[in-house]
Amino acid sequence: MPGAPALQAKIIDEPIFVALIVMTVSGILIAGPAMKYYLNKDMAGKRAEKTSLAIMPAA
Repeated sequence: MPGAPALQAKIIDEPIFVALIVMTVSGILIAGPAMKYYLNKDMAGKRAEKTSLAIMPAA
């Protein structure tokens, strides 16, 4: 657990520890869908760019 040693050593108190846990879990839950969305968006842009280059006549 992130922050558990700091909690045991009394460096942080319980509300800060809970905030660290909530931030960690929410970050993990958001990261997967966000990466999938942005990677798909990037790949779609690259496909569109590749297609537009193939359609353009040679100069």
